[in-house]
Amino acid sequence: MTPQQLQALSEDHRHEQFFFDGPTVARLVALAGRYRNPLLACMPSLAVHLAAAGQRCTLLDRDRRFRTVAGFERFDLLSPHMVFGDHDVLFVDPPFANITLQQLGSAVDLLAAGQSTRPHIYICHLLDRQDELCARFAADGMVRLGGHLGYRSVKDSTQARIHLFGPRSGPGLR
Repeated sequence: MTPQQLQALSEDHRHEQFFFDGPTVARLVALAGRYRNPLLACMPSLAVHLAAAGQRCTLLDRDRRFRTVAGFERFDLLSPHMVFGDHDVLFVDPPFANITLQQLGSAVDLLAAGQSTRPHIYICHLLDRQDELCARFAADGMVRLGGHLGYRSVKDSTQARIHLFGPRSGPGLR
């Protein structure tokens, strides 16, 4: 799948699937490009753009429409399975209303456990859950990074509440 094909693809809102807007994709591609082997959970729009840029990555997603993206593996955050590899970073954009922080934490820990070393972890999440999220991932040095994230079809007032959280020691979002 190409970025042009992605642009024509409709989001699956039944599963809280929302694709990033252009400026957010550019910021996330630049951040992911600082890593050797990204593992992406529920971030198909980022995977499509990374593939177009020639960046190696693995996409974990429930949406089979992305099966043509190199590195695609069917995955459900609510029924996670271990994925083995040498991924140095894990990016997750979870369906906020359909998953608890406990379920998200368990899925992330399972994915991280399958890697040769614990990867840097970046999670897109709601600003009003910042304290809980950062406390849950305190061992990973999780902090809020940069400004809010943008999505193609999410209201501006909601977008203003969605931020990227990641390791204090990581390269950060510019």
